[in-house]
Amino acid sequence: MFPCFDQPDVRAKWALSTLAPKDWSIISNEYEDHQMTQTLSMMVMTDLTNAAKSFGQQALLDKQIKEQDNVAVFKQSYRIAPYLFALVAGPYTYVEQKNNEEGLPPLRVYLRKSVIDQVEPHVLTEMMNSTMVGMRFYKELFGVPFQFSKYDQIFVPEFNAGAMENVACVTFSEAKLRRGQTMTLEE
Repeated sequence: MFPCFDQPDVRAKWALSTLAPKDWSIISNEYEDHQMTQTLSMMVMTDLTNAAKSFGQQALLDKQIKEQDNVAVFKQSYRIAPYLFALVAGPYTYVEQKNNEEGLPPLRVYLRKSVIDQVEPHVLTEMMNSTMVGMRFYKELFGVPFQFSKYDQIFVPEFNAGAMENVACVTFSEAKLRRGQTMTLEE
């Protein structure tokens, strides 16, 4: 939990560290900083231990440590509105489209490991290609490159909205995901 200030001149940069099960992916508005994760793991664990004690959650933290859960430290974000902050964690995997074009980020589409085999690869490729077409359009229209280091699209279960345009970490309802079906003109 953190304070939220949406006034542009007091928006914050986010520095995030997490502890999650080792087989989970953790996705946020920025990439994980692997060097900082290695450097700060002990400091993060100390902070988490102090927080766990404060909130009466020491047993949970002890369990996570015993199961060798992973600490992840993310790069600091740009100044963004608090409602655009995102943290997604779970048993996800992804497909990625690297991009060498200046001003366009690498793109990933995340799906739960239990779902990815139900989706035809061409559906994911088309999704990434369509996204890049839009990014190129806006880059040329406004003369400004994409301002963030990555662009992730994550399909999440039990999401009551169709999508949420979090900065560089857009979430979609898994119910909107096409699982091998072809769209019709009526849809």
